[in-house]
Amino acid sequence: MKRSGLVLALAGVAGVGFFWVTDPTIGLGGRWMTNENVVDVSREAIFPTFVGLAGSIIVLFIGIWLATRRQA
Repeated sequence: MKRSGLVLALAGVAGVGFFWVTDPTIGLGGRWMTNENVVDVSREAIFPTFVGLAGSIIVLFIGIWLATRRQA
């Protein structure tokens, strides 16, 4: 196993966790908001959340692929 692949995979997991926790619709972000309209914020934040989750999942899979790759 390569260390660089594991670090990249951990970065992907951290990114997925960050975007999940901070989203007002599917995460804990809606519970933290007190002054804003949760429905409007949820509609505005759903696209950036999906883009961030997709990017983090891609980084995670690249890290897993690099960690499991054989050395030449």
